[in-house]
Amino acid sequence: MKDAFLTDPRLLLLAQKIPKGAVVADIGTDHGYLVCYLAEKGIASYAYACDIGEKPLENARRQIQSRGLEHRVEAHLTDGLQGLPLDRITHVVMAGMGGELIADILEACPGARRQEIGFLLQPMTKAERLRRWLCQNGYELISEEGVAAGKFLYTVMEVAYTGKIWEPEPLFLWTGKLPESRCPHSKALLRRIATRLRRAGEGLATSPKGQASAREYLALAAEIERIEREGI
Repeated sequence: MKDAFLTDPRLLLLAQKIPKGAVVADIGTDHGYLVCYLAEKGIASYAYACDIGEKPLENARRQIQSRGLEHRVEAHLTDGLQGLPLDRITHVVMAGMGGELIADILEACPGARRQEIGFLLQPMTKAERLRRWLCQNGYELISEEGVAAGKFLYTVMEVAYTGKIWEPEPLFLWTGKLPESRCPHSKALLRRIATRLRRAGEGLATSPKGQASAREYLALAAEIERIEREGI
């Protein structure tokens, strides 16, 4: 099949969350698989394949040209969101990078704080730090869903800028909207988060200076296990 090049479950889930007619910017596009898929399927009316590196962007250009999509997909050498026509873009995708880097990219582009843009974020690491930054900077988590890629589990976040700023509780930092998702991968990710916190708590419990943090981590692990088992 012509679209067999898009096999990554993370990218396929992201594609499912983009509405028909969207104008999409894929930041850190690498080979441009996602934007080419969206254009080829008629989901995106136009797309920007963006990367800070010339080599990955050249890979994306080759993908775009080989599929005859030059009129629908534009390759951009850019640092994050810099230089993009944000007044035209309806959806921004940032996937396959650390949560702190995603936050840095958003921090560096105040012009992205537009209610008209939907953000689809897939942090590979530090999702809890990304959630904190989003809440503290006026971005709202609309939904989250777990996704399995091989033996790894990740979260896909749907985010919108609302301007509302608040300080999230520790439980929200670690779980976000995952408890509201009925997806089996979301439940599996919650279990994995609980295991991580429990191990961290047990390790800290052996140190006199780590007692308070140990109690906090163990309590969080127990609450997440309860949520995963019984629901919110």
